[in-house]
Amino acid sequence: MFTKEQIKQFNAMDMKIYEYIITHELEFPYMSIRELADGVSTSTASILRFCRKLGYDGFKELKYVFKNDLREKSLLKKYDFAEIIHCIEKLDSPFYREKFTEATMMIGNADILLFIGIGDSGIMAEYGARCFTNYGKLSVAVKDPYSNMAFSGEKCVVMALSVSGETVETIEMLKGCRKSGCRIIGISATENNTLSRLSDLMIPYYINRKRVNERELTSQLPAMSIIEKLAGMTMEM
Repeated sequence: MFTKEQIKQFNAMDMKIYEYIITHELEFPYMSIRELADGVSTSTASILRFCRKLGYDGFKELKYVFKNDLREKSLLKKYDFAEIIHCIEKLDSPFYREKFTEATMMIGNADILLFIGIGDSGIMAEYGARCFTNYGKLSVAVKDPYSNMAFSGEKCVVMALSVSGETVETIEMLKGCRKSGCRIIGISATENNTLSRLSDLMIPYYINRKRVNERELTSQLPAMSIIEKLAGMTMEM
């Protein structure tokens, strides 16, 4: 929240206020401007000048941004690698082997593989298309919901990626794909969603979602692992 450039511009009083905030980070979001001023032994006017120097309209905005920044840092501290590792390890279970075998057959019989995703899932769509292309399978990534897609029939298989399985733009594109007769493989953090209902085959990876201020911070490693597994199996066909 406090950048190096901003800190370099701090005068003695600014630095005193800054140091008090970061050493009382849990209490600060709930303090009044008077309480902070008393804690630093300065005036409320000095606190307001400090806020404006940072680019905020007032004390409330400073607290709001600080509180959200604190939540994100807290989430990162709790980042659970063990859960991600477990999620990837279970991909070798009979449940997933059966799904991977079915998906591989669908992909192997297709002339073209279409990856669809928005946001971070769009990045995974690009990765998936590149991965399969490197293995010799014609693949295209679509991240633009307004793209004019002309693929049709069972010779086109769609790989749809969405952590929630409810991404509006992705769902709308998939509805068009179904009307065109494309077969759909869904990849999501759960199977109880709209993506699952639109898919011919659903591959859920069951991981707890992490979100901050409507931003999706859920790991994409399970989806990436599924893509790489399917690409490898397809190559071995």
